Amino acid sequence: MQDKLLITITILFLSLGSGVLAQEKTLNVFLERNSEQKMAVDLVFENNSTDTIFVSPRFDNLTSAGRMPTHSGIAIDIFRNGNLVGFRGGPYPSEFRFLGGTTIIYPHSSIRLFFDIGNYFPFHLLGNATGKVEVGFFMNYTYIPFGGRPQRVIHFRTNRVTIVEPMEDVEKETDCENGYEN
Repeated sequence: MQDKLLITITILFLSLGSGVLAQEKTLNVFLERNSEQKMAVDLVFENNSTDTIFVSPRFDNLTSAGRMPTHSGIAIDIFRNGNLVGFRGGPYPSEFRFLGGTTIIYPHSSIRLFFDIGNYFPFHLLGNATGKVEVGFFMNYTYIPFGGRPQRVIHFRTNRVTIVEPMEDVEKETDCENGYEN
């Protein structure tokens, strides 16, 4: 009886782990700093497989939620000097909606979903601070390989992207550009 229980538990852990491996091998999800707008990031879905993948471009805004449900959504986390900022200001939409319908990601290609973080957080407070400001997403999402079954990724944390550089570094860059060096 104990052997059957051990086998069942082992199979359960392997099946849970295979979903994580599938996400890494099939679809990478990460943030990149947007090159055109200072307070913006791009949420990148990168298809590393030979399958066409479908992703819903609609995510509930979970930023102000007290808990993280299991449906598709994004909670935006802001970090100042490596610490999670304790406030969550700004006018929140109930969802983030990109494009219409379903987004198709062809084999070995990627899509970028634009997020203007400055629309949701009081950056006049963060921008005047000395130190680095970063953004990261804590999210759930679902993707469907063409002809396959939906794959759910629950409680996924993206990488952090720096959107405000420390004031000292900015001043040094400006001085070097003007020909002054310390």
